[in-house]
Amino acid sequence: MSDAESGHEYQPLDLSKDEIRLLTLHPGRDGDKISCTLSHHNLTDNIEYEALSYTWGDNANLRTIILDGLRFQVTANLETALRHLRYPPLSSLQPHGKGRLRTGNQRKDRVLWIDALCINQSDNVETSQQVAIMAEIYSHASRVPIWLGEETEDVRDAFATIKRALSYFPPESEVEGNPDQRLAHTLTTSHGEFGRLFSFNWIPLGKLLARAWFQRKWVIQEVAHAREALLMCGHQTLPWDSIADLTRRLHSFSMTHDVSANLGNANDQAQIGYQHVIVMRAFRGFQEPDGSPIPALLDLLLLARQFKCTDPRDHIFAIHSFSSERESHEHNFPIDYTQTTEETYRRFAAWSIFGKSSLRLLSVPTDPSQQSELSLPSWVPDFTRLDQVNPLILYEVSPYNATAGTSPIVRLSHNNSILHTSGKAIDRVHILGSTFEDTKLYPGTTLPKISDPNRATRLRRQQLWLLECEDIALGDDMTMSPQRFEEFWRTMLCDAKGLPDIHERATAEYTSYFLQFCEVLHAEPGEKNSNWYKDRLQGTIAVEQSLHAHAGRRRFCATSGGRLGHVPRGTAVGDLICVFYGGSVPYVIRPVDNGFFTFVGECYVHGLMDGEAMEIEGLQEQEFALR
Repeated sequence: MSDAESGHEYQPLDLSKDEIRLLTLHPGRDGDKISCTLSHHNLTDNIEYEALSYTWGDNANLRTIILDGLRFQVTANLETALRHLRYPPLSSLQPHGKGRLRTGNQRKDRVLWIDALCINQSDNVETSQQVAIMAEIYSHASRVPIWLGEETEDVRDAFATIKRALSYFPPESEVEGNPDQRLAHTLTTSHGEFGRLFSFNWIPLGKLLARAWFQRKWVIQEVAHAREALLMCGHQTLPWDSIADLTRRLHSFSMTHDVSANLGNANDQAQIGYQHVIVMRAFRGFQEPDGSPIPALLDLLLLARQFKCTDPRDHIFAIHSFSSERESHEHNFPIDYTQTTEETYRRFAAWSIFGKSSLRLLSVPTDPSQQSELSLPSWVPDFTRLDQVNPLILYEVSPYNATAGTSPIVRLSHNNSILHTSGKAIDRVHILGSTFEDTKLYPGTTLPKISDPNRATRLRRQQLWLLECEDIALGDDMTMSPQRFEEFWRTMLCDAKGLPDIHERATAEYTSYFLQFCEVLHAEPGEKNSNWYKDRLQGTIAVEQSLHAHAGRRRFCATSGGRLGHVPRGTAVGDLICVFYGGSVPYVIRPVDNGFFTFVGECYVHGLMDGEAMEIEGLQEQEFALR
């Protein structure tokens, strides 16, 4: 961002002493050019400053400021933020006491930390060191102003919307129970204020949430470590805790879906922004003394996978300051901008497997529909294109035990690009279904008689998807035996419950739940009365929650050995199903040339999830070379 022709040169920081630069933003009138100076300080110095959270904006749209007396180019978004942050000059003639004037050329500077100006962006060594201490920089700041951009007509009422919505909720001490119970109680006992939320105009909030700041990965750290965070949109301000509290209270009253579906024309980005506020709230909670236990770094990367960053290395580095393993990965996996993206991802993958003696990394899902721009081995996740499917193993808790508690037997070769892992080949993929999202509605398909065409299309697609899965499970048989039906429904659900009990295996009552779900799904609208649906509501919801958590974006399959499974989207007929020692789940791999394999991903295969593969006679242990 520096102006090569300005002649500005950064004075080196003493990196051994956690030295940082701070920016002094000098006061000025609206039309004055931005003027500021840099100074060096130690993080332990008792100096008050604010740390700005913002998006850089378009690097092609630059404006000139004065930095240390020299012209210096910054993005237009940063220059605009500086104008709003800058204090006006104090008048040289000011009233002082009754009937008196005080003279003097008084100034009001503002001391800030801003990454684009306080870090020498052309020095990779300095950048690596400064990024490594950014958590401390933001936690030491007296406040974190969050610049969301100029106030425009479409977002003008966004802050007022948040404040007004919060005022409609009853005091938390008055309402108990789960979200649905809270909602029912409040609707029946309130005096109408709370009910207004269902006809509320959420569009201004949606327009605000669609702004770029809510998509940026670095803001997670900046908000999470802030003592106090303040949203700024033009001249309007609002405490960060207000928008965080709104999402929390909407969730506590089971209203998240209702609101996120009514955020206006910018719906996709607005819904993502809404979810990102929830994610940032979770990360901020990890920093509280009595907050939730901090998950492992791999889980945090998955939690933040939808956030964006310009430098693909930052998909890891922006989350680096969190996790329960921080001391370990800071020592063994330091931030290093001198390495390429491919080197960074390979180094992280090797640290995850060998540093932790774990194969959990192999459960990180990559989206096969996106073309990778990186040259990576198939076993190294591409963090620029992670899939939105939930891994079968989350938060280091696995309900499965495919290799009966064995330890990984792994090694690297060919310049650390080939992963050798020992295990057993069990079966092959024989028949593949579609993902729910890819189930086609062919011309002439009649839709259910529902007024909402989107809901009608989704319902018919869901019906066709379930029928396809049933056909695969039936094979050449006309009906399913009780044993085959149990194999079918457990495979459909990956034999696990939905949120919030995602780590628990499905229990016996899910047999009737799944039957109820099938009955409801195949019933045409208007065919049954409300009591019929009410009797099947609990089971249908339980199954839908499990399907949403586990089956979405996976493909139902049958194997050559007659097993049923859910496999990654990128699976092909003929792919091998294996277990690797130390793995909690089976994996899909594809034979290529010269005895090597391409790694496809983790899978659920019924009858292989609890160590059964270790008991099968005649299976030879072998070493698989994944490249």
